[in-house]
Amino acid sequence: AATADGSGTTTSELLDDYEEGTWTPTLLGTSTDPTVTYSNRPAEYIKIGNQVTVWLYIQVNTSSGGSGNLNIGGLPFNVNNDSGKSEGGTFAVNWYGNTGFSAGEIPSGFSRRNDDKIYMTKLGAGSGSGTIAVTSVGSGWALYGCMTYYVD
Repeated sequence: AATADGSGTTTSELLDDYEEGTWTPTLLGTSTDPTVTYSNRPAEYIKIGNQVTVWLYIQVNTSSGGSGNLNIGGLPFNVNNDSGKSEGGTFAVNWYGNTGFSAGEIPSGFSRRNDDKIYMTKLGAGSGSGTIAVTSVGSGWALYGCMTYYVD
């Protein structure tokens, strides 16, 4: 097989792990999960080697109960256990609605090592970022976003 440099001798340059698929994002609480019905929640991923990029759209029809901070669970692969890479997956939100956030607060999130969740935060919440209470999710709550992270 040929390599990127055309020499045909260095197998480490070959792309031998590529995968595309769908996954199901689920809203979770850090203590107790809420009961949620979704209007929409399409989600896709691409895995190339040990790097995964996920995209999602979540729109809530109804949500009740739950306690603790908001997470989005169901990532298609667990996050890498290497502390140098694993905490660096940043969930970028490119649109959100009906969140009830104060002016200047923007949803975001991050990955944590050896886990399959996005830990949701809000930027502009006081001295940096703050958590989002799972009980703040209500009818019409929605967001689009993506995150790239590493797997083992």
